[in-house]
Amino acid sequence: MRHLVISDLHENYPALQRVFATAEQAGGVDDIWFLGDALGHCDGSLHCDRVACLRELQDRKAICILGNWEGWLLRPERDTEGYQRKHANDLQRMRAGLPTDVVDYIRSWKDKVELGDFTLAHGAPEVGNNHTRYEHPPEPWEIYMRSTETEMVTRFFFRNQIRTRHLVFGHTHCPGYFHYNGTGVRWTFLTSEIASKEINFHEYGGRFAFNPGSLSYNDVKECKPNFPGTALILDDTRCTFRFLTL
Repeated sequence: MRHLVISDLHENYPALQRVFATAEQAGGVDDIWFLGDALGHCDGSLHCDRVACLRELQDRKAICILGNWEGWLLRPERDTEGYQRKHANDLQRMRAGLPTDVVDYIRSWKDKVELGDFTLAHGAPEVGNNHTRYEHPPEPWEIYMRSTETEMVTRFFFRNQIRTRHLVFGHTHCPGYFHYNGTGVRWTFLTSEIASKEINFHEYGGRFAFNPGSLSYNDVKECKPNFPGTALILDDTRCTFRFLTL
């Protein structure tokens, strides 16, 4: 099957429409894996429509994972804690404005899902021992798996916490992939050259953790070059992956 993997939409409805059209032009897909953060970070320069984004995902029967914004939305009792505290006003407006059926839809999302050889998560599949750098005990969807943290990714995820062969995750807004060869991990950034290729990951052996980047914006300094929006097509029958740039 061919899976369209998208993440970190952040209310950008035109970007969601574009990625579906781009995937269709690339040969179509069988289903959609959404890795969280449909909400938040709309700065007014984009055409933001959080309800339209959520209804579109629901209508297309996307398999959806809780992002940190959805997790925060559902936990108002934590509006005074950590990163959530910084966005408390935005979250309160969201809770007041979202239709009840849309909130119920978000409640059906999971922290992670295992599908065949793949685990789907937003930040990390489990908390593990990563909470030491956070001011409060984090949820899995709050943890960043950054490209610079290859030792942590090796120790906590590939050796302990991922029961499936591969992982797909989001949260960092940085498209690329980790490759674990049995001893250590290497991170590869998405580049213009890679973006034009279909890559057979079975030929490399080992295990992979793919990050499709953000549909809305990839503005992280460590990501070079920055693409306005990215996604991923995973073909688990042919064992290939291909990034989409919007």
